Parts: sequence; C-alpha cells; structure tokens
Amino acid sequence: MVINYLVELFTKQRALQKIIEKRDSNRHFYKQEPFKGYKIFMVCTALIHEAIELQRETNFKWWKKENDIDIIKIREEVADLYHFIIQLSLEVGLTPDDLYKEYLRKCKINEDRQTSGTY
Repeated sequence: MVINYLVELFTKQRALQKIIEKRDSNRHFYKQEPFKGYKIFMVCTALIHEAIELQRETNFKWWKKENDIDIIKIREEVADLYHFIIQLSLEVGLTPDDLYKEYLRKCKINEDRQTSGTY
C-alpha cells in the first residue's frame, strides 16, 4: 500500500514538473546545467528554504512570547518538503520502489547505530 501512495506522489510530481518546465522553458534551470549536479543543488536549496519556512511556523525563538501554532500551515510546509524530496528523488533516478528500499536499508543502519551506541 505504501508503494502505491509513493507511485501516485511520484506520478503527480512528474506531471507538475512537466507543467513547470513547459511554462518556464526559457529559464536557466531547465537548460544546460552550468555545472554537474546543478539541478540537484537547486532542489536541495529549495528544500532547505522550505524547511526554514516550516521552522518559522514553530516557536523556535525561545526568547520571545510563544504564539499559537497553526497546524494547517505546518502540514502545508511538510507537504512542500515532500514535493522537493520527490523531485530530488526523480533528479537522482530513484523510483518509489528504490526509495522505499533505500529508506529501509538506511533505517536499519540508523537503528543499529542507536542500539549499539555508535552514533
């Protein structure tokens, strides 16, 4: 079931990317890369900024008065992160199945580190 959701998300991201590429075909991002890994670099940059937007929805400034957290905005920012994570996956040639397997592989490594104390 998880793979089916991932397949759908990847399919929707590819479709969204085609719309963006068609609309913005004259932008530098979609032309020849100025250096190897440029698109990966740019998607990572967008991902970082989306994470910062998510962070700003929290009360991370401990020295200020706390505000109510808008869970709807937080969920929207999390969804934005997934857009860029999926786009990054597409840029590096990961399929939903590959991503699932790589996640499980890396999760096992992280679990082993935590249980053995070698983190």
